[in-house]
Amino acid sequence: TIGVLTSKKEGLPISVLEYGLANLPVIITETSNTANLIIEEASVSGDDYKLFSKKIVEIVENESFKIKISNHLNQKVLSCFSEEHFMKQLKNIYSKL
Repeated sequence: TIGVLTSKKEGLPISVLEYGLANLPVIITETSNTANLIIEEASVSGDDYKLFSKKIVEIVENESFKIKISNHLNQKVLSCFSEEHFMKQLKNIYSKL
């Protein structure tokens, strides 16, 4: 029910995209390519495990926070990584040839 990613370094993990498609709330440690997908309140410094655990508790106890972060990630994934998005980009490339 909650997506969690704790990494010190990461490219763009497929799991975060899958969490977004599933409309899960996600808490992550700040990594190279995931922080731009997640709202700031759901991203925690990799060294701050106390804050990380507080954010998980906040998701459990605060329904509006849970909905806010899950909807944000879902929309970000759909707008930037969906088949429709890539087809539109591909058509733009082909139309310039």
